[in-house]
Amino acid sequence: MQNVQVQSNSNGILKKSTDSSKFIHKLLIPFASLMIIILCSFTISLFYIISEEQSFSFIDNRATNTQITAENMYQNSLQSNVNATLAMLTMLRQDRKLAALFEKKDHTALYNHTEALYNDLFRHYQITHFYFTEPNRINLLRVHAPQKSGDRIDRVTTLNAQLSGAPEWGIELGVLGTITLRVVAPWQHAETGKLIGYIELGMELDHIFKSLNNIYDMEVAVIVFKEFLNEERWSSGMKLLNRDANWDQYSDVVIAGNNKAIPQVMENYLKSIDHEHNTNVLNLKEKDHTYWLMNIPIVDVKQNEIAHAILLTDVSAEMQAIKQTAKAVGITIFIVGLILIILFYSLAKTVKIRISNEAQLLNQLASKDGLTLLYNRRAFNDFLAIEINRSKRFNHPISLIMIDVDHFKKINDNYGHPAGDTVLKVLSQRLIQESRQEDYVCRYGGEEFAVILPETPLHEASKFANRLIKIIESLPIEINKDDSKQVLKITVSIGLVSNLGDSCSSQQIICEADKALYQAKYEGRNRMCIAK
Repeated sequence: MQNVQVQSNSNGILKKSTDSSKFIHKLLIPFASLMIIILCSFTISLFYIISEEQSFSFIDNRATNTQITAENMYQNSLQSNVNATLAMLTMLRQDRKLAALFEKKDHTALYNHTEALYNDLFRHYQITHFYFTEPNRINLLRVHAPQKSGDRIDRVTTLNAQLSGAPEWGIELGVLGTITLRVVAPWQHAETGKLIGYIELGMELDHIFKSLNNIYDMEVAVIVFKEFLNEERWSSGMKLLNRDANWDQYSDVVIAGNNKAIPQVMENYLKSIDHEHNTNVLNLKEKDHTYWLMNIPIVDVKQNEIAHAILLTDVSAEMQAIKQTAKAVGITIFIVGLILIILFYSLAKTVKIRISNEAQLLNQLASKDGLTLLYNRRAFNDFLAIEINRSKRFNHPISLIMIDVDHFKKINDNYGHPAGDTVLKVLSQRLIQESRQEDYVCRYGGEEFAVILPETPLHEASKFANRLIKIIESLPIEINKDDSKQVLKITVSIGLVSNLGDSCSSQQIICEADKALYQAKYEGRNRMCIAK
């Protein structure tokens, strides 16, 4: 059962027109105009690109546009990854249990709690680095490399986050030439505001370069300028990876993370003395072939141009075709124009789908609890404010129940935190099953849950709460302990509040529900109390 309301907007319904004259005016006239423009362009262009020199100029201009598009795609992909990573850090910093483990500086417990999370982030979001660093910048835990800790983190992104007290990001270069996007955020205690430390997520940018290769169908290699590397550390690292160091293969660059052979024309270019920090589109020749070679600059957090992504494509056939078909260039322009229109709509559709998917991912990261997949506290606050306003506007009742698992600490102490996680997940699934589609089931924090009941008066909310108590009391929860399966039974205490009046606020409703919850605890647990 889902807890999402989907509302349709009648103003967004598309209406089909039956007026044929409007159809002709809107479609055929622009199309005819386009055809006339193409024919005129053919007459002018036929004389413009008839010579070989002008043909080269035409191709080179298109190469420049391709480079600009590729560079824009790199920048947009980088920013999308930054936004997604910032959303992940926001979600992680809302995890009270994780905050408690971080504050205790328990390396083992923190690793056990985050190992599975890191594996998911690596598998689904290309996260390759996961750090917990103390306020003095001493590393407490590298989740991706737990055997290494206790060193001081002096990278620029961490120093910037320490200085600004806010999340910072940037590209940094590893000793082996790995190019990594790092996002670092300070973590303050939710109540005291005291700095617990710094949390960092990082991803190597190989997936972006692979995307350039797939989209543009070009040979892609990443070169790093030696001035930003240490030869001794590079050579030692290559030996550990059983790779040839090849430090002296090129005068001022090395190829990062690339074991496959590169084309000879690219090899010659890298051995030349003219390529250093060159970001122009180059026209290279190798025997009977002509190539475009484009450089996309990669700038680190210090604004140093540390590397280039080199894109190489063979345009020999295209150059030859232009020479041979100069007299028939009109047909070529028409075909190219048609292809560009199709590619435009195809690309527009692809971009729209990608933006929609990324927006959906960011929304989920920002509004869902990572363990239970229920709405988190931030989403709860938003939904509660919306439903209170709607209740006041339409004079509808609204109820809120706060649920707390009884003796949850004993479950963690006696059976371990994985068992506690299992309890929370099973309970969350059951709450969703028992709730209506229009209800909002949220994880309020720790072992506390909240259910917003729109258009629900007190007597119906009370029946629902009492039914939950009975269902949960008889709910078998299977856990693993000491290589055997055991069945746990739990109980919950519930605080209920309903219709405090037109002047009530979200904070007042939460406060009254919380008081009722603790009254239920005080009276012996496994019961429901109604706010007075």
